[in-house]
Amino acid sequence: MHTTLEKRAISLAAGNSLCFEIEGPSFYEEYMKVINDFDNGKEPENCNKYQPFENWNWEDLINHISNESDFILMHFKQLLEDAKTGLIKSATDCTLDSDLTTLCMQGMVDKGINKDDLDKYIMGDEPMTCSKCGSRTDFEIKPDCSQKHECLKCGYIFLAVENID
Repeated sequence: MHTTLEKRAISLAAGNSLCFEIEGPSFYEEYMKVINDFDNGKEPENCNKYQPFENWNWEDLINHISNESDFILMHFKQLLEDAKTGLIKSATDCTLDSDLTTLCMQGMVDKGINKDDLDKYIMGDEPMTCSKCGSRTDFEIKPDCSQKHECLKCGYIFLAVENID
């Protein structure tokens, strides 16, 4: 049995590789039908492979989706951990609003990531890449003009700064 987070990660990974003819309530349930058909030696009938995966055999595609869902799940768990840390910091420094209906979880995630704990690299003319695996990164510009980067492959988070001070 999969947890709610695992189901969401599987749904996202499957939805990036397969086009479902949705009759069920979610990509997760539709993907479970694909797994069941494959395990029973049948060609899955409730979906089509997206163009980049058209020539993949089902076993390789299912392994790919499993790996992608593990990667997505790792990011979900890190976001939840960052939000938890942000909530604890806000509670201990008395900045947590007592009206929790207005709570900004993105703000809690941002507060949970301690910039002092992140590795810093000096920005250059070329786009930043991950120093761990060399892959491309996604980034957001922070109010102090630094950039918080996250590797699209390994999930490594670091700061790009104009100068290290």
